[in-house]
Amino acid sequence: RRVHGARGHTCEHKPGWTHVCPLAGCHGHAYNFKLDAAINDDDVIFEQPQGVRFVVDEMSLDKIGRGSVLSHVSSVKETKFVIEKNPLADSECGCKVSFALKGT
Repeated sequence: RRVHGARGHTCEHKPGWTHVCPLAGCHGHAYNFKLDAAINDDDVIFEQPQGVRFVVDEMSLDKIGRGSVLSHVSSVKETKFVIEKNPLADSECGCKVSFALKGT
């Protein structure tokens, strides 16, 4: 529901939530989400029956393990998407923005 609400206001041409894991944050890597209409050749697309697309570049996909969960979190302070239960993450910061990979 949150994705559909944001989708119509920001982009045209069936946007998707793009996710990349740049080297950033207090734990080495950061979860980074943005609403984007551009899809690159090396992107992997996960499309839900409701038409919501979650797009991950191939390099970042190596940092998100099978079984990871995309959740929408809302509080008085903020509303955001977070990745939870990433089996490849050794630790993460309290705000769930950055994480350290196992074995690094």
